[in-house]
Amino acid sequence: MKFEAHRGVGTEYPENTFHSVRAAIEQGYDVIELDVGVTKDDVFVLLHDDTLNRTVRKADGSAIEEKTNLSEVTYEELLEYDFGVWFAPKFAKTPVCLMVEALSAARDAGVKIKIDNKYRRFTDTQKAKFFEILAEWQDVAELTCFDTDMVREATNAFQNMNIHYDGLVSDEILGEIVKIIPGERLTVWLPYRNKYTSWVKVEFVNEKNIKYIKDRGAKVGVWILSEYSELENAERMGADIIETQGQIKPIRNKGVFADMHTHSRNSHDAKFPVMDICNAEIDAGVKIMAVTDHCDSFLCRDYAGFDMYSNIVASYNEATLADKEVGDKCKVLTGIELGEGFWNPAYTKKVLGLVPYDVVIGSVHAVKCPLVEGKTGTKIAFSQIAWENVSEKEIADFFERYFDDILTCVQTQDIDIMAHLGCTKGYIVRKKNLNFDLHPYEEKIRKIFEVIIRKGIAMEISTSPYADTGLFYPDEWIIKMYREMGGYLITMSSDAHSPKKAGDHFSETAEMLKEMGFKNIFYYEKRRSYQCTL
Repeated sequence: MKFEAHRGVGTEYPENTFHSVRAAIEQGYDVIELDVGVTKDDVFVLLHDDTLNRTVRKADGSAIEEKTNLSEVTYEELLEYDFGVWFAPKFAKTPVCLMVEALSAARDAGVKIKIDNKYRRFTDTQKAKFFEILAEWQDVAELTCFDTDMVREATNAFQNMNIHYDGLVSDEILGEIVKIIPGERLTVWLPYRNKYTSWVKVEFVNEKNIKYIKDRGAKVGVWILSEYSELENAERMGADIIETQGQIKPIRNKGVFADMHTHSRNSHDAKFPVMDICNAEIDAGVKIMAVTDHCDSFLCRDYAGFDMYSNIVASYNEATLADKEVGDKCKVLTGIELGEGFWNPAYTKKVLGLVPYDVVIGSVHAVKCPLVEGKTGTKIAFSQIAWENVSEKEIADFFERYFDDILTCVQTQDIDIMAHLGCTKGYIVRKKNLNFDLHPYEEKIRKIFEVIIRKGIAMEISTSPYADTGLFYPDEWIIKMYREMGGYLITMSSDAHSPKKAGDHFSETAEMLKEMGFKNIFYYEKRRSYQCTL
């Protein structure tokens, strides 16, 4: 079965941009479905809607939302628009992608580009130019049509191009189509009944209509799938290709463990060289690791003379050297754990510009919440709080603020992964022998998940507390809730501060995730996501 990426990998990258196209290629999709629009000066670009929106700053500093239509804008004017910042900060200043840029990348990678049928909106002159360009890309490009006239037009124009049909299916219509184009060049698409296709009016896929289409020599595509149970049904029914927004992945790096959160002597609370951690990861069977030394805002503001910037650069350099030294035994990635970055945006911006990280983790280690004897969590990490002296009411108040801060973190920070949600529990269990119930904060956690799913931020599963508490961060019921909400971007983390914790209990974690229905874990390189099939 083949896999098609809807508008590129639109769940992890801004759709219909070169970012999403490149991700589909890197993650192993066979076909990339894209939308094409045309500018005022007849340049063909990737865009789903013709309406353009941008924020314009006036001379007085105020901002207004400006709307226009693609047909009223030249390509040069279109380059002034940002097509990535709406999705996540790291995609700021993403330019519009030319159709030929996507086709060229696909040709180099040996994958296909399926162009949606929105080209029907082109004028006759624009369509003639569109077809003239595509004639040079028949080995890569494929067209989608929704009626027999479009099928006939595309088939007459392109003698070697595959055609996709996604309109009404009947004996009469399909019979006419297979007379126009040979079945081996035709894929007929049917929707899978779910929330993404509830609006369609054509017949939904079933075994009977799949057999009907295949009996006429054509292939069958099924769209849009987001759950592996839907994929299994499509496979059972005999589909040839499925379309997904990115939730379903081709098999890659099967059985490979990636530890995306470790610390070295370049963190204030660790003392081991990167190579010591790396060798321990290799012994634990981990093939990919990220060195993500601490950069906590409260430390940098409150500890006089603490030079965080030098530590960050040292961490980057040490990890880079370790990667070269271990060769193919373990990929060593560079990163940073950015704590409370939203407290000091200017400082955070400087930190993120110091070195080219592979991964940026967002976390909260301190909360602006009064606790014991008037002390405040602002000046100390909650790992240092004497939880045995804190009342359950104070703990409840603490968690109210903690989850609010996590929400602010994921809403405002330029991060790839949200770290160890609810990690304060481990300290409370150890110091107070209290497994504090987080169910009262379910709605706050749900809001956090809504943001990270929309922005393509991964959720970390930390094994750090498992050995002595039997817990994961976050709680298992929270992980299940994330899964039920459609979350699938998961990273595994030991949060190792010493070699003995490297890759700790990863096998058990992988089994738990598989039982919950997760099919992949992820790692980040150059701030791009890659799957490892469980």
